[in-house]
Amino acid sequence: MKTKKKFNMKKKRCIITGANGVIGKYISNYLKKRNWIIIKISSQKSKGCIFYKLNSSIKFNIDKIKKADVLIHCAYDFKIRSWHEIKKININGSEKIFNLARSASIKKIINISSLSSFKKAQSNYGKAKFQIEKIGKKYNVINLRCGLIESKDSKLYSKLYRLSKKLFIFPLIGKGDQKLHLLKLNDLAKFILRIENYNKKFSSNTFYVGNPNFILFKNLILSINKKKVFLYIPHFIIKLILKFFDKIYFKMGFSYDNYLGLVNYNKNMNFKSYLIHSKSPKN
Repeated sequence: MKTKKKFNMKKKRCIITGANGVIGKYISNYLKKRNWIIIKISSQKSKGCIFYKLNSSIKFNIDKIKKADVLIHCAYDFKIRSWHEIKKININGSEKIFNLARSASIKKIINISSLSSFKKAQSNYGKAKFQIEKIGKKYNVINLRCGLIESKDSKLYSKLYRLSKKLFIFPLIGKGDQKLHLLKLNDLAKFILRIENYNKKFSSNTFYVGNPNFILFKNLILSINKKKVFLYIPHFIIKLILKFFDKIYFKMGFSYDNYLGLVNYNKNMNFKSYLIHSKSPKN
């Protein structure tokens, strides 16, 4: 009589920073359903999470993250706006995370970046993400420049969705011809799994992740609500309004930095590597 051989399949371990954010939470649940062990790190005190802030002076216990297969760095503090604080918390804090990962001998580090990140970025957010990517090169970090997350859980997308449904007249920046590349959370999670399983070296450690075909801002609003009347507002008026609200610290959900990120488009985006590896077989 033949006996069935038992195989002890070792569960993979993943560390996720910013685990309570939209991307971090989705990836965490996605991998958990696939039998991964998830170690969640968050600046929010919540059950099942290791509490840790990017600007924390507390020495992190490396033993908690040892023997992990991958670290996915999603953490970013959006509340701060001055470049000095952004550098101190988000940029230097990210390097601390990368250094911890290397000290703990973590096999792969994946950094969630943005399409706003490029050499000639004008927004502080884009500049910060670009600096984090540059620092990441020392640690062999894989950078994923993600498009606009197409989810009602995403703050920016959900706000656009609600306003397009609610407002009869929708204000547009200039002609509303700003180019956007959308990205579904499920597509991002699947790609991360592909990248984690890929054993060969990549020709580049930076991937543009999202729909390679852009959609104009105006058309995005029309895709949510076709019965829409637009109010075209010149750029200089938008800039004056946003700068004024930033100066008096009035939060309106869309800042001058958001504006800079929206209107400055990177013409050198190349989604070829993303398309190749998103369809490649697991290794």
